Amino acid sequence: MAERLSTLPGAWSVAHYVELRGALDPTLLGKAIVAGLQQADTLSLRFEEEEGGSLAVGGGRPHLCRTVDH
Repeated sequence: MAERLSTLPGAWSVAHYVELRGALDPTLLGKAIVAGLQQADTLSLRFEEEEGGSLAVGGGRPHLCRTVDH
C-alpha cells in the first residue's frame, strides 16, 4: 500500500543487517527487542484501505514470539 501511495518509489523499503557474535541469552535478547519496538510507535501500525484513502491503525504492544532453537 505504501508504494502505491508514495510518489517516491522505494522510499518505504528499509533494510538492516545486524550480526551478533558469541553466546546470546534468548530471553534477554527478546526483552531488548520488545523494548526497542515499544519506543517506535510506527512499527506497531497497520494500514487499512478505505473509500477515498487509507487509515493508520495502532497495532498494540509487541509481544515475544516462541523461541525455536535449530
